[in-house]
Amino acid sequence: MIIAIPTDGSPMRICGVGLGHDAAVALIEDGRLVFSVEMEKLANRPRFADGAEQPGFVTATLAAFGYRPEDVDVLAVDGDPAKLAAAWGPLPLPSRIERYGHSLGNIAGAWCTSPFAQRGEAAYILVWDGSGVPELHHLDPNGAIIALGSVSRVPGRAYAAAGRRFGPFSPEGGDLDIAGKLMAFVALGRADPALVEAIATACAEAFGEDMPSDRVPVFLDAVAARAGNASGADILATLHLFIERSLVVGLAKLLEGRARGALCLAGGCGLNIKWNGAIRGAGLFDAVWAPPFPNNSGAAIGAAAAAHLAQNGFLALSWSVYAGLPLPRAELQPGWVSRSCGADELAALLDAGAVVALLSGRAEIGPRALGHRSIVAAPVFAAMRDRLNRIKRREAYRPIAPVCLADRASEIFDPGCEDPYMLFGHRVRPDWAARIPAVVHVDGTARVQTVDREDGSMIARLLVEYERLTGIPLLCNTSANRPGQGFFPDLVSVVEWGEVDHVWYDGLLFERDRPALRTTAAARR
Repeated sequence: MIIAIPTDGSPMRICGVGLGHDAAVALIEDGRLVFSVEMEKLANRPRFADGAEQPGFVTATLAAFGYRPEDVDVLAVDGDPAKLAAAWGPLPLPSRIERYGHSLGNIAGAWCTSPFAQRGEAAYILVWDGSGVPELHHLDPNGAIIALGSVSRVPGRAYAAAGRRFGPFSPEGGDLDIAGKLMAFVALGRADPALVEAIATACAEAFGEDMPSDRVPVFLDAVAARAGNASGADILATLHLFIERSLVVGLAKLLEGRARGALCLAGGCGLNIKWNGAIRGAGLFDAVWAPPFPNNSGAAIGAAAAAHLAQNGFLALSWSVYAGLPLPRAELQPGWVSRSCGADELAALLDAGAVVALLSGRAEIGPRALGHRSIVAAPVFAAMRDRLNRIKRREAYRPIAPVCLADRASEIFDPGCEDPYMLFGHRVRPDWAARIPAVVHVDGTARVQTVDREDGSMIARLLVEYERLTGIPLLCNTSANRPGQGFFPDLVSVVEWGEVDHVWYDGLLFERDRPALRTTAAARR
């Protein structure tokens, strides 16, 4: 049960701060998310940046949106308290500082931003971070949050640790980096049903009822002993399948005798689209939803949301996924030319094979590029996936995601339901796979983002125009960033990166000033 914060009824501004990896700051004012900004998206900082790495980033972000430190009524903190003073800066801290804990922040952030909260409905919430095991909770908007128990014995960090043990991953990348790559890599292996059962036995023996996470090496040793001559890719594919099945079985057991309902996914393991898709496909819940920030990038929102619930009771937040920093004014760079460019002309450019950095409006919150800090390209060229992976300096097995008009997604994908935040896996229907080869993973799946054709955004207009031109309602979409860094915050960052010849930047098309490009542009006009 959340304890209410005393208030005099005046407007309430709650600043949430996440101080661990993927550090962020968020502001909720009178039930509306004003902004959420991760440190990694400031000045091309490294991905997973920690809250102690940029002194004063909290007050500097507040100032970027026109707020002063004294405007904050409640400071809600997630993470190491020792890092707070540096992250806040030299100015006085607010008098009211609240800490609700990481798990409650996960629960609050996931439910408050869910469609279920908008309707005032109860929901189950599955919380699974790398540091712990998956735990199921139930939130009743009448005022109770009940912990229902552990879903599985597998600690989240076992996944990345297995990647280090059995995969081709460099330990320098860190667990957060490995987990994302491993999700794609397992498609290269073949899961062995017999080994799944052996892994289940190894898991029970290693973790027991108390599930100590420090026994991960013991667990992986037992897996290796049972795997025989299986390849690393096959072991990892099998381990992935074991975890997937253990989640579905564990959820089914905890739900026995309970009313059906909706499910929110929270915690860093909620970024695993294959597990998310398996949970949704199991039919245990009426609906399954994940916020675009299930990992620590949402810790600031979660901390602020917990304070919001404590202040107001179980009420939804008003929010948008495009609540990050706005684009600064672009200055023309040497060697580049610019002109106005609409969606129709940009669609024609993509159809001709161009790769375009698309920067539009305010940045996305969370780790996925959703059309505001994206690199887009046509999906019809078989070589485009390899080209984009070379540009991004990514491994060849990494997939490229499609962004698709929502009303046609079910025609192309299974299940093809609405997925605006790119957090679920879908299978590409066979009659479409050859038409859009650049976005089909080796296992026949895709991580789809759906967009409403009427939402007015540039990415929606571009999809509509590309559909009109080609009959295909989707494009390749990958994040606009350097390897290991956050999204590009401005035009200069893209130009200095130097990997694309075209940047669409809030209505202007910037092109590298080369004679061949000028000739092509003149022909298009």
